[in-house]
Amino acid sequence: MTTGSGVPMMAPMIATAVHVLAGAFLGAGLGVQLFFSFLVAPAAFRLVDRGPAVRLMEGLFPGYYALGLVTTGIALVLVLMLAIRERRSSRRWGTVALLGVVLLGTVYAGGVLLPQTRTARLRAQAAPAGDLAPLAFSRLHRRAVAVNIALFGVGALALLLRAATPPRLTPS
Repeated sequence: MTTGSGVPMMAPMIATAVHVLAGAFLGAGLGVQLFFSFLVAPAAFRLVDRGPAVRLMEGLFPGYYALGLVTTGIALVLVLMLAIRERRSSRRWGTVALLGVVLLGTVYAGGVLLPQTRTARLRAQAAPAGDLAPLAFSRLHRRAVAVNIALFGVGALALLLRAATPPRLTPS
């Protein structure tokens, strides 16, 4: 069965399940960010020497970003399904746009900033006294932190907007 515009109809119960699952995936991704930022990273630097802590964090970051891509990607697909069903819902499309920003930002953070920051850190460690390499690392590290904070904020906003937009019982 399709709507007048040829879009397949989604049963209300399925729409509700899709809405809940989108929130669960987005919430899981945000929860991992909080756990990693406020528990794992501080504990690593508090409990072990700096060198091993840095290696631990560098080992965890690829999985951290991969999980962010998976949870955000799934949430985006699910919310997009609802947006197509409820094509006149500007809040639903706003959530899609916010999730798209989070997805692209996560690709940038994990695929661009992470390797640049690691390379800059290695250069800084090998640099002679007075070299500017430590400043380059510091700048990239601050940018990575700022991007992660921004991604969390945009993701939280997407979660709130999704929560404020319950699925309609009939498609629009």
